[in-house]
Amino acid sequence: MIHTVVTPKHERKTSSSSAPSDGASDSDGGVILEEQWTRSQNLIGTYSRNTWLNPRLPGLRDRLALSPRRDLDWCDRGKSHVDFKDDETVPLLQGRFLGHGSQGGVYETTCKGITLAWKKRHCPRGIGTKERGEIEILKRLSHQHIIKLIGTYTHRPFLGLLLWPVAVCDLATFLEDIDALILAYMPREPPTVEDRVMRRLHALCTSKDDWPDLFPAAVRRLSRSFGCLTSAITYIHGQRIRHKDLKPSNVLLSHDGLWVTDFGISTDLAALATTGSECVERGTAKYFAPEVAIYERSGRSADIFSLGCMFLEMVALCRGSSLQDLRRLRPAENFSFQANLHLRREWFTLLKSRQIRIQHLLCEIEQMIDPDPEMRPMASELMEHLGLIEQFQTGSDTPLYGYCCTPQNLTPRAKREIDRLVARIEDLKIQIVERDEEINHLRNSTPLVPPPPIGGDFTPSFSMNRLEPSTYIAPTDSHALRLAFSR
Repeated sequence: MIHTVVTPKHERKTSSSSAPSDGASDSDGGVILEEQWTRSQNLIGTYSRNTWLNPRLPGLRDRLALSPRRDLDWCDRGKSHVDFKDDETVPLLQGRFLGHGSQGGVYETTCKGITLAWKKRHCPRGIGTKERGEIEILKRLSHQHIIKLIGTYTHRPFLGLLLWPVAVCDLATFLEDIDALILAYMPREPPTVEDRVMRRLHALCTSKDDWPDLFPAAVRRLSRSFGCLTSAITYIHGQRIRHKDLKPSNVLLSHDGLWVTDFGISTDLAALATTGSECVERGTAKYFAPEVAIYERSGRSADIFSLGCMFLEMVALCRGSSLQDLRRLRPAENFSFQANLHLRREWFTLLKSRQIRIQHLLCEIEQMIDPDPEMRPMASELMEHLGLIEQFQTGSDTPLYGYCCTPQNLTPRAKREIDRLVARIEDLKIQIVERDEEINHLRNSTPLVPPPPIGGDFTPSFSMNRLEPSTYIAPTDSHALRLAFSR
């Protein structure tokens, strides 16, 4: 596969402060992860003592209670990768079917008491460059919103990957469930939704069983995903990696967690001489960028376009619009976003809002799906912008970040700028109210001059000398012409 790059803006040198050290051995990782394990146990104890966090403890325990040291040696052979002989048996029991990966099925399994996703891929010609690339990328990445590779193995013509965690569902399913909730409210009373949809919604959202509370709870859960998704993509791009297939079905969700997954066609840009690639493997047509659709060279900005398309669908549901409403405005090429960009004004008209945060978020999305890759923001810039947008949050607004990704305190300069903008907005609101009052006062105090009858003389029902000069309304050109002829 040949890779060449374009989109220099997205390939600028980024901060290396978040980059993990490469080439660490299993033993080095064990020491580091053991420290993380100790900290996680301390966190669980701390959370247990905070009553306001008690409702979230099940999800937090799922995220923190994974023993990294045991998982690095999942097969008790002293290493994370195992090559099984043909006559050996893989010591795993296949559980329920979870879904399809990019090139194989995914099943649930249990290893040393920990529930894992078991991804099996048929490789009749052995492990190729693509498979090794996915494994190496997953080994390099270490982020709270990226799926974790626990172990790998080969057995006959199969490659197996053990991944953590096992989620409730993916983002695509969650979007469809919220969409079903919206549609259920529209045509009938009382609304009806399938039991399996309700079970997933209750597993993902903190809500009561009554209908009025379920939709707001689902919107709150969805809204908190904006910042977490952006955080994950910022980290991936900071490691000079392109995902190349960002879509809702490649994002896993639990009650308190979000993880980006399926790096099967991702590209490690650090191994290339340039930072873009020719579009040999293109991802999913609905979400890929215009330059990918026409087989032009592309860079990390193509991921930003895909993320912007996902954000559009998320905003639509948060605003109470159905995904069908948005899909109707994308009639060309199987409802893909890139093929219908000429209609994007209508998309934003559908999603317009009076909330300041939503307005700013839509402005960011508009830049993310710009046809020109150079005009799209970098992931790090998007992360910064979302942090600024979050500062416009009011008491009734839902956060754009989960509890794990709350933005750090702003610099004094940024805080002053936000305070200035907020004050300016409040001044404009006051001016609008005052202007409305002035207009209403003029309407109530100014007498109206009746228009002259067509073809007749201008005979007002009251004396013209009673009108003040400042309140006299000059006739239009057509009226003036008729007056001249009538005289």
